[in-house]
Amino acid sequence: MSDSIPDIGMRWNEDSFYTVPEWTRELASEAIASVAYDTLGLSDDERVKSTTEFMTQGAFNKIYTISCSKGSFIMRISLPVDPGWKTESEVATMRLVASRTNIPVPPVLCWDSTRDNKIGYEWILMEEMQGKPLEQVWDTLSWESKVDIVVELAAWLSQLFEIRFDTIGSLYAPRYAPRRRTSVLSNTQTTRIVGLTACFS
Repeated sequence: MSDSIPDIGMRWNEDSFYTVPEWTRELASEAIASVAYDTLGLSDDERVKSTTEFMTQGAFNKIYTISCSKGSFIMRISLPVDPGWKTESEVATMRLVASRTNIPVPPVLCWDSTRDNKIGYEWILMEEMQGKPLEQVWDTLSWESKVDIVVELAAWLSQLFEIRFDTIGSLYAPRYAPRRRTSVLSNTQTTRIVGLTACFS
């Protein structure tokens, strides 16, 4: 009987103050491109002219840009810090915000909340939102522009505050199961919060 721990592509590293997740495998750019191109339905000719490039990474995710004849997209690949649940909840939350507010939210095309795919990690494929990080242009803006931005941000926060629930927890699609294969967006406008179902339009 083996006591070995299965390789899930990450490990927890404990330092003096925090416990942080670390990648234990390098991501294969060929696998990322293959999954993205398959999802977008690109032909062989379109694949040749398409590019997949590493963009940046954070504590839990690595971000890749996909450029092809159908547009520009973002592939976000996640560590399994909360396997299945984290990805499903993030997609459901983005759908809720998009349906209840006018806050710009990138449309999600497809996602896989399991590691049972060519990449070996959970992923979300979404449209790329155009623009620049505010920190890159803030110092170049006029006072009036800065005021307009702050007012708009305050309005967005107000819209989020108006979305109220009678319990705490995370949002999930109604038929979500942790080992669900690949999920594709549908017209169903229902989201689950822990054991509660909330409908929104």
